[in-house]
Amino acid sequence: MKVRYSRRALLELEGIHSYIAQFNPRAASDVVARIEGLCTMLGDFPGMGHSTERRDVRMLPVVRYPYVIFYTSMAENNEVLILRIRHGRRSRFLRLISDDFPSRTGRNRGEKMRYPVVIEPLAPEDGGGFVATVPDLPGCMSDGETPEEALANVRDSVAAWIEEAQAFGRAVPQRRAVTSRRSE
Repeated sequence: MKVRYSRRALLELEGIHSYIAQFNPRAASDVVARIEGLCTMLGDFPGMGHSTERRDVRMLPVVRYPYVIFYTSMAENNEVLILRIRHGRRSRFLRLISDDFPSRTGRNRGEKMRYPVVIEPLAPEDGGGFVATVPDLPGCMSDGETPEEALANVRDSVAAWIEEAQAFGRAVPQRRAVTSRRSE
């Protein structure tokens, strides 16, 4: 069977590499190679993962690394679709929330900037609560005891991120339309 990656899975794989590469570029390449190797193997052995609560989705833990591959096998297309590649400590469910953030400086002064905010629960070992990240603004995140508190706190982080980017002459990602949804 042919193996195909969803856009989301490719972004997650890129994020895994980017995060690990900050600390050890060689380890980042090794982890990604292991994940990609398992995904390729799913083309030959699509039933090797475990079933999930969703009948059409299976999961395969990445042995030696804390990641889980979520995929579906589509016999009619003769392909395996890699849906997600997630860290094992993270919840598989995310809430994607859009919010308007004011641009305080530069040519966009007063204009509303819209960015998606991903809110995820933190594992009890990491202190619990929730973390809010803004994928369009690298490194922009905050946390809180509740999802609402994490969202409120990340507003300040977004405003500060935009101000610093403009102060250093860096490009600020353009606003975009985002619909609220809960994704798996």
